[in-house]
Amino acid sequence: MSKPDIALLLQYNFQNPEILQLALTHSSMGKPNNERLEFLGDRVLAMVITEFLFHNNPAQNEGILANSLNNLVNKTFLANLARTIALEQFYNIHPNSLAQLPATIHANMVESVIGALYIDGGYDIAKQFVLHHWAVHLNKKENQTKPIKSLLQEKCQQNGHDIPEYRVIDRLGPDHLVEFVVMVDCAFGTAEGRGPSKNEAMNAAAQNLWNKIHD
Repeated sequence: MSKPDIALLLQYNFQNPEILQLALTHSSMGKPNNERLEFLGDRVLAMVITEFLFHNNPAQNEGILANSLNNLVNKTFLANLARTIALEQFYNIHPNSLAQLPATIHANMVESVIGALYIDGGYDIAKQFVLHHWAVHLNKKENQTKPIKSLLQEKCQQNGHDIPEYRVIDRLGPDHLVEFVVMVDCAFGTAEGRGPSKNEAMNAAAQNLWNKIHD
C-alpha cells in the first residue's frame, strides 16, 4: 500500500519516514529492526493510559487503576487492536514468519509504532494516536473496574446460569512465540480468544463473548 494509506491510518505524516519503516520492521529481517522502538512505545503507551486513568477516575484506588491499566495495555488487547486497524498489511517481516502471526508480534508492532510517533512527533502526537484508538475502551467504565472474566461470571450468576467454562483448544507456534487459543462457553454463547499465555487467551475469549452479548 502507498504511504498516504498508512499516514491516513495513523493520522500523522512522518517528518522522517525511515523511523516509521523501522517501526514496522520485525526482527526476522535482521538489524536494524523495531525492538528498541517497541521498548520505548511500551513505556509511552503506559504513560498515556496511566495519565488518562489518573485524571478521569479520581475516586478509584491504586489497585483498581493498576487493573485498568493492565486491561488496556496487555499483549492480547494490543494484538486485537492491530488486527482491527489492519496494521499487519504494513509489516516488514520475513515471509517464513507470515504463515501464522502470533499475538505477540501484532502487539509489539503497535508498541513500536507508538514509539516511532513519539520520536518523530513528540509525546502529544503519540498521545493523540493512543487516545483516538483507545477511546471506546477508555469510556467503558465497567471494563476498567473489574477484570472481564469477573464481569462475565457475574452476569451469568445474576441471571441464574452456571459460571463460564474455559478450555484450551489449540496451541500455535514455537515455544518462544507460542499462542494459545481458548474457547469460553456459557449460557450466553461461545467465543474464542488468543494470547501469548493461557490467562491472556482466556481474557480475550471473555472479552470477545462480552462484546457479542452487548452488540
